[in-house]
Amino acid sequence: MKKEELKQGKYSSLDADVLKLSMDNYYYRGKGKDSIGFKIDVSKDVSRFFIDAFKLPNEESFIKCFYQSTGGDGGELAKNNALHSSSLCALLMFYNINKNNKFKIEIDGQIHEYDDVYFEIKNKVIKNPSNMDVVLVNTVKDEILFIECKFSEYLSKSKHELGVGYLKNKEYKQIFEEIGYDNMTVFQYGIKQLVAHFIGIKNFVKGYTAKEVKAFYRNKDYGRSSVYKKYNHVAFMEVIFKLDYPEYQTYLSETEKTFDVLKTKTNEISIVGTKTYQELFVDDNSKILPELVKKFYKI
Repeated sequence: MKKEELKQGKYSSLDADVLKLSMDNYYYRGKGKDSIGFKIDVSKDVSRFFIDAFKLPNEESFIKCFYQSTGGDGGELAKNNALHSSSLCALLMFYNINKNNKFKIEIDGQIHEYDDVYFEIKNKVIKNPSNMDVVLVNTVKDEILFIECKFSEYLSKSKHELGVGYLKNKEYKQIFEEIGYDNMTVFQYGIKQLVAHFIGIKNFVKGYTAKEVKAFYRNKDYGRSSVYKKYNHVAFMEVIFKLDYPEYQTYLSETEKTFDVLKTKTNEISIVGTKTYQELFVDDNSKILPELVKKFYKI
């Protein structure tokens, strides 16, 4: 692998040089050589690699969040080693939120603050639960924000057929018809995920039994069960990494259609829509980011 490859295509939006790692720390993740990853010794504590490489503060918080993030059903541990990993980006961007580093965002004309964070929170959808990438909580006002995170996934143009469970349910089928799902051209699976998460959040609002929550995590809770309770304000948004590709604008327009429809389906959930990391992590929110994380993602 040549050093220039760390600066081409989707990697041009990253600055791997700031980590000062040798080229031995990188490898091709597949035969196609279109995916570059960090070469990590999995026989050791993987979280230490990121703590050392990015010189992360609040190590205990990162380790807790790392195990939450890699405890999902989507093979997140394997995904986290990709330079363009949406899981890794979400983890590094949000893990440092706490009472001294509050995340602020305007929702429905009001500023909301969040002082706690969880990763890979499960919600009931149809058969399998959805895994919400990031969940932020205001522990004082009992408010919660569900966040689906993407990095470069929207560059995919592959089609995704809906499962039978969505097509047999009149309510769910109608949502997909109203958003024009069949005509969407960029990352259909991402659009399907947004609808699935919306369904999951509606079930979250209804509430789960302790038995249901325990079944979600199968003894790999890592502190996540404490998030399941009643909240005074519930919100949902997607955050993506802005890349200089035409698919970016196309995906934005398609998610806008999706969120506009979802707004008409609920009075209990504030629909924020799609935001970018670049627009969210400014001003006070930029202070949440460790210095090397900020430089690596050019925030």
